[in-house]
Amino acid sequence: MILWEIWRERCSKKYEEKHQWQACSIIFRIRFWIIRMCERFNPTRRSSAEFLKTIGTMGIKHKDPPIQAPKIIFWQSPPGNFVALNVDGACQDGLAAGGGVIRNSYGLHIANFFSFYEEGTNNFAETRALLDGLVMCEELCLDLVQIQTDSMLVVKWFLKLIDIPWHLKLWWKKIRDLTRSMNIQIIHTYREGNYVADYLSKKGINIA
Repeated sequence: MILWEIWRERCSKKYEEKHQWQACSIIFRIRFWIIRMCERFNPTRRSSAEFLKTIGTMGIKHKDPPIQAPKIIFWQSPPGNFVALNVDGACQDGLAAGGGVIRNSYGLHIANFFSFYEEGTNNFAETRALLDGLVMCEELCLDLVQIQTDSMLVVKWFLKLIDIPWHLKLWWKKIRDLTRSMNIQIIHTYREGNYVADYLSKKGINIA
């Protein structure tokens, strides 16, 4: 926009004989367009003090998004006689791993695991971690399971809301077969509420 106004003024000076160069008119036109753009712009981040000072000297009003109240994030206990299976996958330098923890509704530890899956993507790691966690639940005769994961993709795949990538379908068939005899719930949690599983998945990477 600034370059366009300068180019426009240059062309006027070159091709219009009576045109007089007026720097102030360029500045005012640029300011006008900035103000118009700011009216339609909805910022998603709050402005820095340096930016506010700059636009303040130009007489431009600024807009900041409202300050959001902080969210308190914590592990969620499962309902009734359910156990919570928190799982997470990790991927680093093309290597995949996963981990998870099983707790009862009081938050008491039942079991945990971490595994290294060799080469793979993050989605592969998330899928394998879920399968490993469900296998552990089956081995412990736990059939009331609430899955908690920070991967929204895993939640949507499990609920059949979106298609599963072809290279993961074999693993998801195993997950479907395994959960037919279980009473399963699944919820999305923030990463901060999935800290233990996140830590265990990184342990899996470290044993590579």
